[in-house]
Amino acid sequence: KFGEVSNLPVRFESLGVRHGHTIDGPVETKTPDHRGVVRLTMREIDRIEIEMGENLSRGFNVPDKRVDSTFSGWHIVDDDLRPLPIGSALDPRTGLFTWQPGPGFLGEYTLLFVQERFGALWHKTIVKITIAPKF
Repeated sequence: KFGEVSNLPVRFESLGVRHGHTIDGPVETKTPDHRGVVRLTMREIDRIEIEMGENLSRGFNVPDKRVDSTFSGWHIVDDDLRPLPIGSALDPRTGLFTWQPGPGFLGEYTLLFVQERFGALWHKTIVKITIAPKF
């Protein structure tokens, strides 16, 4: 599976990111670096939401019915695609990823999200999340 998605074009569009436990908190715009990687930081046992779909109205999670899109995601470990981390969820229809890592989740996590449009693989989004200790 890794070989299949490794050749997909990287998405260079900004993502909407919300930190904390409030579902209506402010949404920050995060821009990818020159390689297309979006780098985020958070604290242990915090919560993060990442809005990937261009079919979203930032901050409202309202999909645009005109875009036939689905999302899938994995945790990259070396060159292996593994399931998304425990405590996370990805809405395949909207591209909304949420994660509340439990205690002990520290360090860097590389996540790969793939968007499929009209039945064909479209592009990938790479997100590196660094989790720092709570204190």
